[in-house]
Amino acid sequence: MSSITPAALTINQATEYLAVSRAQIYRLFRSGELKPAKVGGRTLIRRVDADALLSRAIEQPLTVAAAGKGIMA
Repeated sequence: MSSITPAALTINQATEYLAVSRAQIYRLFRSGELKPAKVGGRTLIRRVDADALLSRAIEQPLTVAAAGKGIMA
């Protein structure tokens, strides 16, 4: 096994890392709170972007306009 921490997460990995649903990930994309990276036809999320999302949520709870629900709810 490698001890390298990946710089990017798949959608499934991001749902576990952020403790949200796939639908919530896509709502975060649409709202601009999280930016997807397309690499070779795959949608990835940079770990630094996921961490930044969590940091912003600590300072001020995030809401996603399309869903009308907070990310941490």
